[in-house]
Amino acid sequence: MIAEIVRSSANANNGAKTSWANFFHGCLLLLFVVFFPRLIHSIPLAALAALLVFTGFRLASPKAFSTVMGIGKEQLFMFVVTIIGVLATDLLVGVVIGILTKFTIHMLRGVRLNNLFKIHFLVEQINGETILVEIVGAAIFSNFMALKNAITQIAPAKKVVFQLNNAYLIDHTVMEFMHNFRHTYEANGGVCEFLGMEVHDTFSKHPLAVRKMKPDNKSRRKTDYHGLR
Repeated sequence: MIAEIVRSSANANNGAKTSWANFFHGCLLLLFVVFFPRLIHSIPLAALAALLVFTGFRLASPKAFSTVMGIGKEQLFMFVVTIIGVLATDLLVGVVIGILTKFTIHMLRGVRLNNLFKIHFLVEQINGETILVEIVGAAIFSNFMALKNAITQIAPAKKVVFQLNNAYLIDHTVMEFMHNFRHTYEANGGVCEFLGMEVHDTFSKHPLAVRKMKPDNKSRRKTDYHGLR
C-alpha cells in the first residue's frame, strides 16, 4: 500500500493525468529490476527513507490541510483522524479508522443502513440525444461504483442530464466524480447538466462540498425505488 501511495503521489506531483503514468512507472521499474539490479541495491536506504519522508510531508503538508478544510470541516476531521490512526497504529488500521469515521458521519447525517452499500439510480435514454441519470437517496463513496460503471458506458457526444432533486445526500467523492465526468464528457463533444442542486444545502462554499437535502424538501425523499437499480 505504501508503494501505491508513493507512486500515485509522485505521478500526480509531476503532472500525470491518466492511468498511463502508472503503466510507464511499472515498465521502468521492471526494466531496472531485470537489467540493473546491482544499481538498485547500491541506492542507500537512507536516501529511500528520505524520499518516503518527503512524500509523506507533501501528502500532509499545511497546504493539504488548508485544501481539505476548504472542502468542508468534516473532511478535515476525517483527514486528521486518519493521520492520527496511522501514526498511532499502522497504515492499514489507520485507513480503516478513517473509513469508519466517514461511515459514522454519513449515518449521523441521516443516510440509511440499506443505502450505505447500495445506490438507487436510473439511467434512461429520453430521446435520441438526451440521457437522464436520476439518483434517489444517498450517493456516497461506498455505494457509487455501480453508478460510476453505468455512467462510464454512456455513448459520447450526447446530452447527459443528472437529476438530483431526489438525492438525499451526495458526498465529496461522488461530487468530484460527477465534476470530472462533466469536464471529460464535454471535452469530447458532449453536453452535461446538473438539475435539482437548489434543493440541497452545502457544508462549505467549495463546488465539490457535500450536499444534503434541505429540511423543507425532505418530504420528497422517496422510499419506493421501483424502477431504479
